[in-house]
Amino acid sequence: MRNDDDFYPQVNWHPVFWGFVIQFIMAIITLRTTPGYRAFKWLGDLVEEFVRLSDKGSNFVLGASFRASSPGFFFETAGVIVFFNACIFVLDYVGVLEFIILSIGRGLALCLETGPIESVVAAANIFIGLSEAPLLVRPYLPVITRSELHAIMTCGFASISGAFMAMFIKAGAPPTHMLTACIISAPAALAISKLLQPEVEKVDFKNQRNIRMRDASSARTGMQAISDGATFSIKLIATIMVNMMAFVSILNLVDTLLIWVGERAGKEDFSFNYVSSYVFYPLSWVMGIPASDCKQASYIMGLKLLATPFVAYKDLGLLIQNRLDFEAHNVTLNGPVYYSGDDIILGATNATLKDGILEPRTEAILTYAMCGLSAFPAIGFTMGTLIPMSPARKEDVVSLVVSAFVAGNLANFATGAVAGVMYNGR
Repeated sequence: MRNDDDFYPQVNWHPVFWGFVIQFIMAIITLRTTPGYRAFKWLGDLVEEFVRLSDKGSNFVLGASFRASSPGFFFETAGVIVFFNACIFVLDYVGVLEFIILSIGRGLALCLETGPIESVVAAANIFIGLSEAPLLVRPYLPVITRSELHAIMTCGFASISGAFMAMFIKAGAPPTHMLTACIISAPAALAISKLLQPEVEKVDFKNQRNIRMRDASSARTGMQAISDGATFSIKLIATIMVNMMAFVSILNLVDTLLIWVGERAGKEDFSFNYVSSYVFYPLSWVMGIPASDCKQASYIMGLKLLATPFVAYKDLGLLIQNRLDFEAHNVTLNGPVYYSGDDIILGATNATLKDGILEPRTEAILTYAMCGLSAFPAIGFTMGTLIPMSPARKEDVVSLVVSAFVAGNLANFATGAVAGVMYNGR
């Protein structure tokens, strides 16, 4: 007969408590203290300038006039993904990336008392993606515990890679908030993972010593590292773009079906936007989003879950640009403003700001809350990555992936809520 503890394993509250404490401390430093804010603002501006350096390569390959012809999301972001990945591979080649990731991983393991493997993956996910980070610990996958495996998947869902961060910044996301969100999501992901899947097995610390990221297959010269990073980007870009095409088209199909149903039920504005604006409304409000923005914010969060954060950040970037145009219009031209539903028409220029504007506080909270690959397509990516790496853990991966997906989303929402509490208008 099984003991009740087999059904209700004891939660180790140390990583849960300190995970959230570290998250709050980082949020206080970056959002409430002037030196911390200035430091991350400086880093954010530096990252934004760094991202813009990719324009030279894009112009050389695509032509300097390609931007003027509304090239679409692919041509806007492909260059920055190639550039950023090449830089990441060079940093890996010279050992800088390994030093940073292992240092952060050891710090997390020390503070949270989590295993070295899961801590290193949590740190790695700040820089590299959901499908690449587990490669660093591939030899350990057959022997880690279920809780550690759950944490690895959760960290993948709750974070984005450096290349994705650069792409989102290119799409219009605030760089300072993106940089902060990437960092403070890591301890939250470990905390929530240990809450949903407590450690009930013995962690093999003996065989998790002296973890190394690089092996014999790593680049042997700097030029090879640049080439490998650029070549690796082909797969990454192709995966992103075909998924965006598929899910934007599916979203259009869902919208068409909902509108069709709504018309027959006498509800003309029944659409995915309408459904999401009510389903996620309570969550938006709890995170601290002003009530006037909750419907629009809820739609963007629903878009992130269904059509990946790439599409959602693109829409958020457009709304941020709307606000900047609105403020510039009021300051420089001071013309009349007209409202047509959610749209805003600027009288002085006759420009239409589609879907209106959001408050800066809402923009910041959404940036934090969506800073993770915890969208439905990512479930398939995760299984498609981990199962081939360790076929013996297939059953564990399949049984834990949904829980990890939920934990990753909760980590992102917790990050958004913390940002809502700490945001003071900067």
